[in-house]
Amino acid sequence: MIPRSPLPLLLALLPAVAFGQAKPPPLGAPAGPAAVAPAPPAGAMRRHVDQAGFSIAVPDGWRVAAGGAAEVAVLGPREEAVALVRARVARGPLAAWLARDWPGTEAQVAEARAIRVEAQGADVARGVFLVRDRAGVVRRAVVLAVRRGEVATLFVAAAPEGTGGAEWQRLFAVLDSFRLGGAEGGQPGPRAAAALPLARWTDPNEAAFSLDLPAGWRAEGGLLRHGTSPRTAVRAVSPDGRSVIFIGDPALPRFILPSPVLDNLGYREGMSYPGGTDVIMRFRHALEIGPELLQRRLGPLQVTGRRDRPDMAAFRAQRQPVMEGSRAHVTMGEADIRLADGRIGLLNVSTSGYVVPGLGGGWAVEDFYGFAGPAPEAAVLGVTLARVMGSFAVNPRWFAIERRMQAQDAARWMAYFRDSSARQQAMLEERWESGRQRHEAMQDILGGTVRLTDPRTGERFQAPQGSRFYYREADPLRPGIVGTEVDANPLPQLDMRRLLQEGLDIPYR
Repeated sequence: MIPRSPLPLLLALLPAVAFGQAKPPPLGAPAGPAAVAPAPPAGAMRRHVDQAGFSIAVPDGWRVAAGGAAEVAVLGPREEAVALVRARVARGPLAAWLARDWPGTEAQVAEARAIRVEAQGADVARGVFLVRDRAGVVRRAVVLAVRRGEVATLFVAAAPEGTGGAEWQRLFAVLDSFRLGGAEGGQPGPRAAAALPLARWTDPNEAAFSLDLPAGWRAEGGLLRHGTSPRTAVRAVSPDGRSVIFIGDPALPRFILPSPVLDNLGYREGMSYPGGTDVIMRFRHALEIGPELLQRRLGPLQVTGRRDRPDMAAFRAQRQPVMEGSRAHVTMGEADIRLADGRIGLLNVSTSGYVVPGLGGGWAVEDFYGFAGPAPEAAVLGVTLARVMGSFAVNPRWFAIERRMQAQDAARWMAYFRDSSARQQAMLEERWESGRQRHEAMQDILGGTVRLTDPRTGERFQAPQGSRFYYREADPLRPGIVGTEVDANPLPQLDMRRLLQEGLDIPYR
């Protein structure tokens, strides 16, 4: 679950002038007059309950822009002051990730400089940044990151330099009001509370991972393998069968990009790759192929909303490990769906692959998770999905073994590409040689000549056409060529041997 924002930690980043203090502000916050306007009264806020499964307090005159519970923005007048709630995958030391990687996950940030970042434990970090957006506006951003598992929730308050303390208090009050579940006043209602209890579930196949799933729901799946490639596919279904949370899909194929080698061998797009189950197909955007694949599991559906995530795709592409000489390609997005029976849901999907210039490449659907259920339960399912994804944990022992297997698999792939390159070169050389031979044959016909080869020495000769067989004297000092209509030495008194005709006795060379 995305945690509730701890107000004391946020206030610790507030400019000191917000409290009328004379001491220097903490973490490089801007200085200002000693007296500030009081915080806005409670009546100046309204409660926004979003169908994506969250609620948040919004000051009068402000607006909410959200792409789900993991992408929330509350924008002030003229969009100068902004409050953001984000969910991001954050691996490694959290403070280092916040200082180095967080700005790159925000699509509107053109440039960022960390003034100060500090850790407050392994899974809590806070910092102050100066950021410039793509419109050229410079803001001071105060960020609090709280992590559970590999997912960090970020609470961001940003305003132009010189903004008064009252405005900062308003921003922090907005962030502190954020709640998952959408109930009034931030308190989960009885239906939300009934849906949130979770129970730990471990992969039954290889004990590769564990995660929390709704208690009492029917769970199936685990770690699956197609060849040496591992794949996670988990499906949890409510007791009444109307609601489902899914992560991955056991039937998702992997894809091989079309290439000149495959084309020359007769393998076209849509066909299975020889010797395996991979499908030959061009690279496709996540929001193009994702709903098509989901229909195979949930039946006919309508996409009611699409949100492309080029920012997250670029962030992942920069950090995706690829083989030497290859390029990474990543697309990510979210799709709102409506099923034929009226249920609604959400699909998060990404496609990721690599291209080796001149040879080909491969790709796959990587992220593929979401939920579907009755419309009144959508907010609850969104909250539960956030908790499920945040609880995912990999077994370190399994991971170490898998890394060794992947290294071996990568070596096999590189051997495959080297072999493909050699075969392609050989095919082209054969094609060039065939063309040269046809050209020489045509020249011989037009010029009335025949090309001959001595089978013993490999020497090549040209002679006028007009005979069926040709002989030469074995003495290299007397290399005369004699034509005859019968396959016999035309001058028995001399040591002569028969020459081979190119294009008749042997191929042109």
